[in-house]
Amino acid sequence: MDYITDESVLAIVGLNGGSLKFLIVDGCKHVTDAILVKISKSCCLLNELDVSKCGITDYGITTLVYSTQLHLWILSLSDFPLLSDKSVSTIVESCTGNL
Repeated sequence: MDYITDESVLAIVGLNGGSLKFLIVDGCKHVTDAILVKISKSCCLLNELDVSKCGITDYGITTLVYSTQLHLWILSLSDFPLLSDKSVSTIVESCTGNL
């Protein structure tokens, strides 16, 4: 999905962030950490997020995971060449009390 970029997703989140319950941008390789930063600040009702095969890095995952406003139940991640083991550790640590 080459035509979906940060700008288009940021517009959706900007208009609907307070009411979004799920967001799937799987395969949108031009979607980056910028959306995770915005989501972490404005999507308090978001339950499910799929950012598989996007241009997400450790920074974006860390920002998302440590958001105090976000309470995700499902976070889908796959095929992330830009993520390191650090992101996996960060996710596991943040979920320890919720498992």
